[in-house]
Amino acid sequence: MGKLYYTERLKQNKAMGEYRRTYQQKFMQVRKNKELAKDFENWKKQAKEKINLMKKGTLTENEAYEWILKNS
Repeated sequence: MGKLYYTERLKQNKAMGEYRRTYQQKFMQVRKNKELAKDFENWKKQAKEKINLMKKGTLTENEAYEWILKNS
């Protein structure tokens, strides 16, 4: 049930879905080029913070989504 719930949540929340897509994209880039690891870690930390703010209600889903798009 856990994976199905997670997948469904990604479909329903565009910010979470975009975060996951961008995360996977950046992760694969780092696997090919280790020099990108520092930038990826910085992005990951900031993106996770935006997602957490969204979950707390401080940021809207759209604000988090726009940030991820702008910073991907």
